[in-house]
Amino acid sequence: MEKKTGLGKGLSALIPEKTGVDFKKYKEINVSRIALNPFQPRKVFVEQEVINLKASILKDGLLQPILVVVEGDAYKLIAGERRFRAIKMLGWDKVPALVLNAVEEVELLRKSLVENIQRTNLNPIEEAQAYKKLIEEYGYSLENVAVEVGKDFSTISNTLRLLNLPLDVQEDLQQGFISSGHARALLMLQNEAALRKLLKAIKTGNISVREAEKRVRIQKNRDIDPNISSILEELQRKLGTKIEIMPKKKGGKIEISYFSNEDLEKVLNVLLK
Repeated sequence: MEKKTGLGKGLSALIPEKTGVDFKKYKEINVSRIALNPFQPRKVFVEQEVINLKASILKDGLLQPILVVVEGDAYKLIAGERRFRAIKMLGWDKVPALVLNAVEEVELLRKSLVENIQRTNLNPIEEAQAYKKLIEEYGYSLENVAVEVGKDFSTISNTLRLLNLPLDVQEDLQQGFISSGHARALLMLQNEAALRKLLKAIKTGNISVREAEKRVRIQKNRDIDPNISSILEELQRKLGTKIEIMPKKKGGKIEISYFSNEDLEKVLNVLLK
């Protein structure tokens, strides 16, 4: 069966070259020679997630190898069980793997990953992916990650949330077209059309993070209350200028903009009648 491996840098991209770990990169191994790790920290694998990953591998190839350690004349799976399950669903005979020669090297690899997170200037998405790897493949909790890399819990949590962004938005963040603050503002939008509109404004209009957050609040309130949009349109028609309505749980505020003395005079004439 022809298959696309499509291997990217994967795990090795986050590991310094000199780790003290002796491994051979991307060796193809017979699937039948790989045993699951009984100490895998992740015990529950959602079937639909594995099916989705299967479809992704079928379309784009395996972008990251699994990690195994030599055990006699066979291998034990250390990391990548979800990928391994998807590959078995696809019926592959062989799978690309990063091969460690001794189980002690797993700990060296983990330490190297942590050290690289601490020392390397990773972009926000690379950092989030590294945290995710520690959680899913090395059994860390959010608290463990925070202690290990010397950052507070909320920073780790907020960074991980960036992986919920659409992939193209993640790419924009990696390339520096938007900032982490802009990305977190976009995360608050559930409306895809609104997200795309704001993303375009950020990339082309040099909108500050504060302005992006303000627009998100306005959009969310419109999404929650269908009456806001019609009220806004009516006010803008009567006053003839830009208006923003920002309701809160209790109360809120109306912001009226004017762009000339004539605009201000018109607004005052309407309000003071």
